[in-house]
Amino acid sequence: MYLATSPRAYARLKHEIRDAISCGRVSTDAPITFEQAQKLPYLQAVIWEGFRMRNPVNFGHYKSVPPEGDTIRGVFLPGGTAIGHNTLALTRNASVFGRDVDMFRPERFLEPECDAETRAYRVRSLDIVFGGGRWTCSGKQVALYELNKTVFEVSRCLNLLLVSLFLIVPLAPKTEIGVSGETVWC
Repeated sequence: MYLATSPRAYARLKHEIRDAISCGRVSTDAPITFEQAQKLPYLQAVIWEGFRMRNPVNFGHYKSVPPEGDTIRGVFLPGGTAIGHNTLALTRNASVFGRDVDMFRPERFLEPECDAETRAYRVRSLDIVFGGGRWTCSGKQVALYELNKTVFEVSRCLNLLLVSLFLIVPLAPKTEIGVSGETVWC
């Protein structure tokens, strides 16, 4: 959805797809492989930015503090306390992703604005949407595989256009409009 509402990002992705096909990096007669998709930087930026904008889980991965309790950054937590994180807050952190965190902008993952170290930090920060350690989502690799193939193939084969179901027209104050036989004043 974010890609369809961002013509600049969509055009750049379409250009990367056309370029990959014309240069022979992607086959014209077979779906893209995961390995090929991983080598397309803007596609990767679009996927990670999509995770950042709309994470699958906004809270959680709760764990319990051990029965004896624990001290974290000088704060004692009693045993059995449920602790977790707010993924939405993490993915909207301006100190990690820049001041425009509410805007869909895949370029935040690309050079020259984002060096390799910053990009790795941003991707690691987003990786939390899959959990961590032994609690990592068992479907993570399948999700990444499917997203890489689906975003590429849908963008290769179709031209996306978001069409509004509502026409928004500015009206002067006290304008009379009819809605289903009733008069409504705006």
